[in-house]
Amino acid sequence: MVCLRLPPPPSVYCRAAAPVIITHVLTHARRAAELLAAVSPTKRRARQEHSVVSSTPSRNTSLAPPPPTPPAVSFPPPHPHAPLASAVDSRVLPEELALELDEEDILAAGMTIFRCREFARAAHALSACSSPRGRFLWLYSQYLVRPWDLSWPVREGVP
Repeated sequence: MVCLRLPPPPSVYCRAAAPVIITHVLTHARRAAELLAAVSPTKRRARQEHSVVSSTPSRNTSLAPPPPTPPAVSFPPPHPHAPLASAVDSRVLPEELALELDEEDILAAGMTIFRCREFARAAHALSACSSPRGRFLWLYSQYLVRPWDLSWPVREGVP
């Protein structure tokens, strides 16, 4: 009698590859966010005001068939006590929202670096933030770095 050994199912390979893929995606996202944050704010704002710029010419769309219409989707009515999805929290001040809009790219870079678990780097990237969300992430990153940094003073009796 011959025993044939079957290969493992694809799910085994997918489970093994998932952490590696996530790490690579986060690393590339971190690099892209850092590059965006390195561009001066005046150039970033000027780029947002212009339309899409491409080095390749656009195709003549008059000969192309019309795009297909998307199917109609109906959603059930929301629960009467459910919060509005588009409502901004009334406790958030307009000044805070303006600060977050000004620091949007730096916050995105800091949060991406934070997700990569590079807390010292995230603290450095967020050190210039003045919005409440940026300051919180900066302080929390510093807190997470502290236990592993041996240069911080250690008090007696404190775990």
